[in-house]
Amino acid sequence: MILVRHALRTVVREPRRTIATIVGSALAAALLVAVLAFGQASGTTATRRALADIPVDAQAVLAQGADAAAAANRIAADPAVVSVLPFDLVHADHASLTAAAGSTETSGAVIVGTEPSYGSTTGLFPVSAGTLKPGEVLVSRDLATNLGAVPGDTIRFQLAGAGTADLRVSGVVDISGADLLLGPTDPAHRAAGANPPTNVAVTDVATIRAIEAKVPAGTLAADPAASSTGATGGAAAIVATEPAVRRELHLRYDHNQLPGDPTAAGRWLDDVRRRIERELSGQATIVDDAQATLEPVASDLAWGQILFVFLALPGVALALALSRFAAESEAEATRRHAALLRARGATDRQLATVFVAASAIAAAVGVALGAVVGALLAVALVGSSLAAAGGLTADVGLVMASGMIVVVLAVAVSAASLRSQLREEIAVGRQAIERQRPPRWQRAYLDVLALVGAAVAFVALGGTSVRPVLTAEGNPTISLSLAAFVAPFLLWVGGTLLLLRLVTIVTSRPGLPGALQRSMGVAGELAGRNLGARSRATARVVVLLALAVSFATSVLIFDATYRQQQRVDAALTLGADLRATPIVPMEADATASLAGPDVIAATPFADRVVYVGSEAQDLLAIDPATLPAATHLSDGFFQGSTAATTMAALANQPDAILVSSETATDYSIVPGDRLKIRVPDRSGTLVDVNFRMAGVALEFPTAPKDAFLVANLAYVAQQTGDGRITAVLARTSGDAAAAAVGQRLGTDWSVTDIGTTTARLANAVTSVDLGSLVAIDLAFAVAIASIGITLYLLAGLSERRLELATLVAIGAEARQIRTTIAAEVAAIGATGLLSGLLTGGLVGVTLLVILAGVFDPPAEVPVVPGAAVVLLVAVVGAGATAALLIADRYAARIDVLAALRER
Repeated sequence: MILVRHALRTVVREPRRTIATIVGSALAAALLVAVLAFGQASGTTATRRALADIPVDAQAVLAQGADAAAAANRIAADPAVVSVLPFDLVHADHASLTAAAGSTETSGAVIVGTEPSYGSTTGLFPVSAGTLKPGEVLVSRDLATNLGAVPGDTIRFQLAGAGTADLRVSGVVDISGADLLLGPTDPAHRAAGANPPTNVAVTDVATIRAIEAKVPAGTLAADPAASSTGATGGAAAIVATEPAVRRELHLRYDHNQLPGDPTAAGRWLDDVRRRIERELSGQATIVDDAQATLEPVASDLAWGQILFVFLALPGVALALALSRFAAESEAEATRRHAALLRARGATDRQLATVFVAASAIAAAVGVALGAVVGALLAVALVGSSLAAAGGLTADVGLVMASGMIVVVLAVAVSAASLRSQLREEIAVGRQAIERQRPPRWQRAYLDVLALVGAAVAFVALGGTSVRPVLTAEGNPTISLSLAAFVAPFLLWVGGTLLLLRLVTIVTSRPGLPGALQRSMGVAGELAGRNLGARSRATARVVVLLALAVSFATSVLIFDATYRQQQRVDAALTLGADLRATPIVPMEADATASLAGPDVIAATPFADRVVYVGSEAQDLLAIDPATLPAATHLSDGFFQGSTAATTMAALANQPDAILVSSETATDYSIVPGDRLKIRVPDRSGTLVDVNFRMAGVALEFPTAPKDAFLVANLAYVAQQTGDGRITAVLARTSGDAAAAAVGQRLGTDWSVTDIGTTTARLANAVTSVDLGSLVAIDLAFAVAIASIGITLYLLAGLSERRLELATLVAIGAEARQIRTTIAAEVAAIGATGLLSGLLTGGLVGVTLLVILAGVFDPPAEVPVVPGAAVVLLVAVVGAGATAALLIADRYAARIDVLAALRER
């Protein structure tokens, strides 16, 4: 108890050390709690983003003989359900086509029947070419390619039970996003990764019902997953025994009722599924597609939390370093206090216990205050998302553990500075003399070793630590290794120690006062001498400022590049900032309709389904003269060429065509080769069009990931007599332009902007808006830098009370003293800012290179937000100015007579 009372008295007796420990611990705890809250709130964003584009939340697979209408009415009565759509699927053992050129056959196919409203409600099965006519079918690209089928051909489907169905092809349908609906419905085979059928035909409800009547009740289907041609994936196909006829009701839920946390959302979905199954009383089994979509989100968010915390760790370290810096600034008072206690009989262990306990008490108070501040800050920035995710109470254990870690670290930091002070002899402690000894890390060259380790880790791990992968359901997720953070961590540590070494060397050189005198006059000389006299403290405050600026700069660079790549991802899917799709047929000259102050550039665009041999591919017909101005074309999109060179080649050669890498490999095509491609004319009849290969495109706006072609729109229109376009792509002045363009175009157009487009790789990490996290990190960085400079100046003025009093006594004016202090601040600020900007840039680039796999395509170069960096420098300068004003006020209040009597 006696030691506890001494510790409490120490907390009160040394208010500056106590306040510094409280402030440092509070900053660290507030930053950590705010970041954890941001990560918790990001669960809401990730959950809503993951489910925003899911076409069907659940499949109600009807039992044989069940009344579909009655089941639909019962399901629709559930408060969580917003729509119920019928969906029928019939398995075919194989499909064949007999034409003049010969007969072709493919094994395993499915025929899907839907209502006309199904596509508009779910967004599935959009028509790529032709139209769906009663009694006919739209076929997938794979089925068209495998059979060589074109509109007008008749395909015979061999049904289970020996029946057949002859159906005329009226067009091509896109089956993207329908894998879960087309594949097996039982959980075991879904978890095993059964490949969905790719030979798909889509027809109307009346036709599918007529086909179902040809299949005997209870007949089982042959395995479509194992026999489908064209299925992708390295895993062996799974044989899933299913009924030959599958009648389903597809459900869409009210997503506003979903909790923000993915785990809680999964429990909500389970409750809804069980409730509906009880209501149906065995008439149907619910297959939860939304649950399958959410499964990877929780793991993605865990890695996202690690990433967010890692981005904030430098700030936590800086806040704790601020505590140590403040403690060392009060070293004189601590040594005197320790010497007094020794003189009264205190042992080294008792002294250590008292001072460490005092630090722990102050740190605990700081952590409690910081947790409250961090929670309030999180509520102010992400309150609604945080509430939807269950609030901080959902992570109370993690918050408490983080608080305990901060207390332990704060105590360790204080103990490190106390160690040398408590080992001094009593006489030395009373004289307030501190021996200058190089720290062990300098003698061991840990800074150099850390930088070498960072380089090795960067080379060894940089290209493999982060990558996008697909789950068994085809959902994109992120595979992340903790080794990804080794290189930036070592770079940060090594850069810190190296900067500390260099600043210590520079400030201890006798030439510093002369150098500052040449740039700042007499005040610079005095500032140089003051900085040199406190070289170790000067080095610490410069490094503290540099690291705060480095921390802020690396976050700004990461966030700017992150935002750019989000837009690049979305632009690859949408095509440009804005996409206007004509509802009625229009020619290329309709592009002029988009003209307006909010449209910077526009270009016509057409997407046609064409045939390379028997393979159906997308032909993207463009205007190479206007496309570069209307959308983003990266040099990385083209193999062995630049975007400008490739577009110029297309413009100069009308019959030039770009082929995808897959097409070039499959057909052994090289630049200069001639291609004969079958392209539909205005009536839909395929005509042969000759092209000459001009290059290979690896990526292209709106293009699929596998096989595609890019050609001149004018040449395609000339050769086919069909100049109709499918869209106009435009670069706009901002996301708000979509509304104005939509009003200008009227009801004959459908307008989509990039702000509402989901990126091609939509995972829980890239779906989060980092704006709030960046604001939190920057606020703490500026606060730490400003407080650090203030503490340095106040500690220096306290140590130089006699010197300042003497200057005033011999006639120095307050303006001259203020100028000297300003010169010190200028020297510290300039050095810290320059070194911080450089270090921050290096750390930001390292992070981006290692995390490049999160985005598709990865960033070509990091984005340096010039305006944000200038604003950062200005705000840090304002903080330094505030520190200068506080120090000037302190200097003006020094009692000259009392200071002169001290010695």
